[in-house]
Amino acid sequence: MQKILILIISFIAIPLFADNNLKINIFFNPELDKDKVMSGDAGELIKKNVADTIRAEKIIIAAGKIFSTKQDSFYADLLDRLPFDQVIPTDFDVASAFSNSSVINRGNMGSATISTFFFDSLSVAVGAIYSPDYLVKNKFSQEGSKFGDPFADSRAMMQKMQSFDVKILFVGLSKTIALDMLAQLKHKPDYLVSFDYKFNGSQTVGKTSYISLRDNKKYGILIDFFSVNGELKSKYSKIELKR
Repeated sequence: MQKILILIISFIAIPLFADNNLKINIFFNPELDKDKVMSGDAGELIKKNVADTIRAEKIIIAAGKIFSTKQDSFYADLLDRLPFDQVIPTDFDVASAFSNSSVINRGNMGSATISTFFFDSLSVAVGAIYSPDYLVKNKFSQEGSKFGDPFADSRAMMQKMQSFDVKILFVGLSKTIALDMLAQLKHKPDYLVSFDYKFNGSQTVGKTSYISLRDNKKYGILIDFFSVNGELKSKYSKIELKR
């Protein structure tokens, strides 16, 4: 049975955002089958597991290993058949897809690229830090004089994100390096989400929530954001994957 781990980040309206409500659905390591993508079955499964968005906007993100087998030149075409707004992959040999697909977050592919979403008065910025090891093994063409400095790249991304209401930074780094990187950031993300290492759990560092979920349980996490006396709070709850 195919197993997909889902993280849902739900931003509940606070006075600044009037009636806005935003749910960010993150699918970890879906490992989708090509035939099921082509038939539409994979897309329907994903839609079935997206959080209820009545009176809410949504963003659907896939992170980690997107397909069960190597796809090469078919990668971008398959992504276009799926309901993802953003993809942050760990699949190999997909360098060309970063140029050919509008949904892949280029992150630190030689420059500090972020993706942005706007919902009425609510703005969201998403960045991705791929590990230098991933960049080298995936045979990306080197852009500029260096090949991925996670610390410098994260600082540049967060500088671009600082004016956004919601800031999420994905990192393909070990827990130790990710937290060291977070410590040196002047501008902090709301969420630091690990997508390529096997630390399972979460912790709060200042105002940043660090989450890494890499097991194969058929559960996701529902994270609700809400206001208490004008201060943004959050709570966690597990959800079961619908088949």
